Amino acid sequence: VGVIFLIVVVALLVLAMTRMLEVDSKIYSYEILSLKAFYAAESGAQLGANRVFPPTGVSTCSAHVFTFTDPAMSSCVATVSCDTVNVSGQVFYTLESVGLCSAGDVEARRTVQVRLKP
Repeated sequence: VGVIFLIVVVALLVLAMTRMLEVDSKIYSYEILSLKAFYAAESGAQLGANRVFPPTGVSTCSAHVFTFTDPAMSSCVATVSCDTVNVSGQVFYTLESVGLCSAGDVEARRTVQVRLKP
């Protein structure tokens, strides 16, 4: 009887540890997806700033959607909007970049806002 009880207790412990590892694995996956969404938003803001202040060519402050070709970021997009604000005769540009990454039915969305002064 004691041996059966011990086997049942050990089996329950193994089952509980397996469930904990499964939950930890999902949490880690969500954290990675969230981090990728943040990096997509940050990259979108940088690409948008490059469109507002290009090294050469014409400046443009308009909405744009950036897709990423790198395999690590292929499930992500950055949607960038651009607005201008005039404060005491000085023009400021506000870029809002929303990074969205998905994996199956799970999505992560992060927003980065940048204000630029010429």
